[in-house]
Amino acid sequence: MNHAPTGRHSRIPNVIDWGLLPYPEAHERQLAALADRLAGRIDDTIFLVEHPHVYTCGRGTDVSGLKPSDGIAIVPVERGGGITYHGPGQLVAYPIMDVRAQTGDLHRFL
Repeated sequence: MNHAPTGRHSRIPNVIDWGLLPYPEAHERQLAALADRLAGRIDDTIFLVEHPHVYTCGRGTDVSGLKPSDGIAIVPVERGGGITYHGPGQLVAYPIMDVRAQTGDLHRFL
């Protein structure tokens, strides 16, 4: 398979390790990074993080049957999709990138 550049932006993004960080704090940092990226104050960046036990629930998720147990937080977020679990030992990557410049297409990027 040919992986030659297609003329689009091919710079490697910055990678920043946030270590172990509660989800709400990481979410706030993501929103701040998004604002900085949109304003051109930072380049494409991927943030790596590990969260304490947490369930995140996208818009439209029915959480009526989900009960907090063993101190696991339930956090509603503005993304689509359903319930996602994050926890210790799981590496999570949050890309804050100009996808149009990378591939021109979100699905191709993913």
